[in-house]
Amino acid sequence: MKKRFNILFLSENFLKKYSFLSKKNISLNRKWKLIDLLIKFPMKNEYSLKDLIKIIEPIKPRLYSISSSPKAHENVIHITVSRHRFQLNGKRLYGHCSDFLSKLKIGDELSFFIYKNKIFKLPNSDKDIILIGPGTGIAPFRSFLYEREATKATGKNWLFFGDQHFDTDFLYKREIINWKKKGILYRVILSFSRDQEKKIYVQDKIWINRIEFFSWIKNGAYIYVCGNKIPMSVDVEKMISRIIEEVGKCNSKLFIKKMKKEGRYLKDVY
Repeated sequence: MKKRFNILFLSENFLKKYSFLSKKNISLNRKWKLIDLLIKFPMKNEYSLKDLIKIIEPIKPRLYSISSSPKAHENVIHITVSRHRFQLNGKRLYGHCSDFLSKLKIGDELSFFIYKNKIFKLPNSDKDIILIGPGTGIAPFRSFLYEREATKATGKNWLFFGDQHFDTDFLYKREIINWKKKGILYRVILSFSRDQEKKIYVQDKIWINRIEFFSWIKNGAYIYVCGNKIPMSVDVEKMISRIIEEVGKCNSKLFIKKMKKEGRYLKDVY
C-alpha cells in the first residue's frame, strides 16, 4: 500500500471525499497524513476499508530530467536529485521520491518509465543557446552539453548556473570547467547566493550581462529555463522582460510571445 497509494501528503480532493466517510468537516489549512486523519477523524461504522481504498489516490509519478546523453553515455541514464527537506506541522520531513532514491544501494532494482518531452529539446546544431538552470535545474543542460560536444555542434552555448554555496553546491563543477576550457561552453556565469552578505541570484547575473544577453536573443539565440517554477522562473522572466524593454527598447510581451511561438523560449519548471 505504501508503494502504491498516497498516504503521506493528502490532497484537498481526497480530504473532501474522506469528510463524507467520517461525517466531519476536515480543515484544509494543514497537511494531513492518512494515519493522523484516521486517528483524529475515524470513519463511521457503516464504512469499511474497501470504501477507504476506493478514494485513496495513487502516488503521482515524479518526473526527473535525464542529465546524460545517449551519445556520451550508452545504455546508462543519469538523473540529478536533491533530497527534498521541508517542515510539516512542526516536523522535518523528506520528499517521497527523493528520499526513496537517496536510500538506494548499488545493485538495488527499481521501476521507472521514460516520459518523452517533445518540446524541451535542442535546436539545430548551428543555433546559439542560453541555458538558465539553478540547482538541479542543471540536469537537462548537462545532457544538452554532452550532446552538443558529441555532435560537434557549431552553435555557441552560454550557461547560467547558481545555488547557495560554491564549495558545497557547485553541481558538475569539474565537467563545467572542462567544457569551458574546451570551448564547448562559450560563457559560464555563476551565482552563489549565500556566499556574500547580499544574496545574488541568477537573474541578477543576467542583468549584469544584459547587453550581450539581448544581443544574443535579438540575433536568434534560444533560451532554456529549468528549475523551480516559483519564484525562480518567474523572476528570470521578469528580468528578461526588463532587459528587452530597457536595453532593446522593445515591447517585451510581444518579443517574448514571438520567441515562444518560434520555440526559442522553452521552460521545464516544477
